[in-house]
Amino acid sequence: MVVKSLSAMTGVPEPVLRLLFTILLSYPLALFYRFTFLRPLKTIWAPFLRNLYVVVTGLALTYYHNGSDIKHSLIATIVTWIFCWIGDIVGNRTLSAISAFLFNIIYLTVGYYKVQTGDYGINWTMTQCVLCLRMIGFAMDFMDGEKLKKSKLSMASIHAKNSIPSSPQKVGISTTRPQKQPISFEKNIQLLDLPPLIETIGYAHFFGSFLIGPQFSFHLYRKFLTMSLFPDATRIPSGSYKAAMKSLLLGALYLGVYEIASGYFPASYLITADFASKPFINRLMIMWCVGKFSLTKTI
Repeated sequence: MVVKSLSAMTGVPEPVLRLLFTILLSYPLALFYRFTFLRPLKTIWAPFLRNLYVVVTGLALTYYHNGSDIKHSLIATIVTWIFCWIGDIVGNRTLSAISAFLFNIIYLTVGYYKVQTGDYGINWTMTQCVLCLRMIGFAMDFMDGEKLKKSKLSMASIHAKNSIPSSPQKVGISTTRPQKQPISFEKNIQLLDLPPLIETIGYAHFFGSFLIGPQFSFHLYRKFLTMSLFPDATRIPSGSYKAAMKSLLLGALYLGVYEIASGYFPASYLITADFASKPFINRLMIMWCVGKFSLTKTI
């Protein structure tokens, strides 16, 4: 009701407002996570509790944005996990990765066809596009883990790097120098074992990136849950508040630029007779402006 009322008052389409509110809601959720979970917890269930919070909040935001169409993201996540599970049982993870790739691509393509409109639509296919890439990457990391299993490396040391620590004392301890940013896709991100389904759902619906990205590996997500992402779990690197505010303000700036510029350079103008009648150089300049300002809504 609130979104509909604001849409009627401001003239901004309801899907746009819902998208904006979904993004803004992730900030207090992230703040609560930082104060409550982003610290050593005196329980072996700490990674599970962190993931449970991500699952609940991520699914809640997905439902708020997509409504009953949340079923599409759940179907894609669960089916991809089942493909990986079957591939692990039959000893052919390559087949599971190929199956997951084809399933997610076809599912998304059919979704685009079913909900296609004359303009860029904000609907469940937007989040499904992000999820499609994430699940394909997940299946490929799982496929690469099969090669790791067959290598001559010590299975004990490999398993220690890819499994959740069993005690709080092991969480967050790292003897290696922290890697420079970005760390979304580090080396050795292969998945030796298939993660639990509940973790996979949390990874797929992480409240900070399920909507418009960015992408990151499951390996990084697990390090985030176990606090091994940080050299010292008791000392979280400073600067997160500044970085969050910077992203928020830049996002607001880009949104404002898009809203203003799209009024002067709408994409629909490119198919009008008036545009076709303009000189070639003018058309090139207008096309550049339309393309440039259209990109601001996806940055």
